[in-house]
Amino acid sequence: MTAAALSLALSACSGHSGAGATGSSSSGGGTVSNTGTSNTGALSGTLVGSVKTAGKLTLSSGGSPVAKLKAGRYKITVADKSPARSFVVQAKGRSAVTISGVSFVGNHSVTLTLTAGQWSFYTSAGVKSASSFTVTA
Repeated sequence: MTAAALSLALSACSGHSGAGATGSSSSGGGTVSNTGTSNTGALSGTLVGSVKTAGKLTLSSGGSPVAKLKAGRYKITVADKSPARSFVVQAKGRSAVTISGVSFVGNHSVTLTLTAGQWSFYTSAGVKSASSFTVTA
């Protein structure tokens, strides 16, 4: 299991421009960490994602579904209960970033930079339904 190198401007670790991200995951007592570049500054908030056993994905802030956020650095924690689904985030016109992979079950946290624009989160396996939210400057 590897942690995704993220920035949602997208991933400085994978050669895209934008801020980096840090992440860690745990499953069965193990932890994997990945640290990107240019990851300084205060967090703008925390988002909580989930992958339900049946594959349904959710993303919330303060207990409410995410619809609109201000641009900035966010910690995203995903509780993945499905060995057959993943949690992927993508900005319109940008490369997709997998936060929690298909075979991963457990908790995974990343810190990433959301830039202004339209964003979506979805699973890369099974039913292809996406939910979207807007990030404003």
